This record gives sequence, structure tokens and C-alpha cells, in this order.
Amino acid sequence: MNLFKRIKSSRILQRKTENRNRAATACLRELGFSLPAIRGALIKLNNVNVADLARESEITAPTIYATAYGKRKNRQGREILAEALGMDTRDLFPEEQQDAPTRPRSNTATV
Repeated sequence: MNLFKRIKSSRILQRKTENRNRAATACLRELGFSLPAIRGALIKLNNVNVADLARESEITAPTIYATAYGKRKNRQGREILAEALGMDTRDLFPEEQQDAPTRPRSNTATV
């Protein structure tokens, strides 16, 4: 409940020009909340019905929840949640960007 009170009372959320979910995410990260907890709060605050999202896609509701709470890494689950919350996947799942493999550098020298 403390999480919801902080979200609703935040001055950052009073700005109309920004995406409110993105602002809430940034604010709560600064306050030290974990990303899985933030995603769970955003699902509740936005009244996102995960069962409906699952019916419209090819994955199950438990997979979407597990993706939101960081227990599974599912690309489609991340995309579905980001779209439902009106956010970019990179903003909602920044830890996934760090886990992504980087391309190896070429060993050939340019002349």
C-alpha cells in the first residue's frame, strides 16, 4: 500500500506531457523499489487484465505474470506488457538490455 501512496502523491506524475507510467517507473526506481515490484504495481494501477492479454496472444497469463515479476525471460511477454502499459520495452525491462549478448568485435584491421 505504501507503494501506491507514493505513486499517487508524486509530483512527477502531475506532469501531463510525460507518459505517467514512465514517470512512475523512474520515480519508484529512484526510491529504491525493485523493477518487478514496479511492474506489478503498474499492472494493478492501470487495471490491466492479464487474462485478457493472454487470450489475445499466444502465451498464457502465468507466463505474462512470470515475465513481469522477473521469473521468466519471454520476449513476447515483455512486448505485450509494454504495449498494455503504453511504454517502450526498454523502459519497462531495462535489465533485459543488460543481459542481452553484445556482438563480438571483428578481428580484421582496417587499412
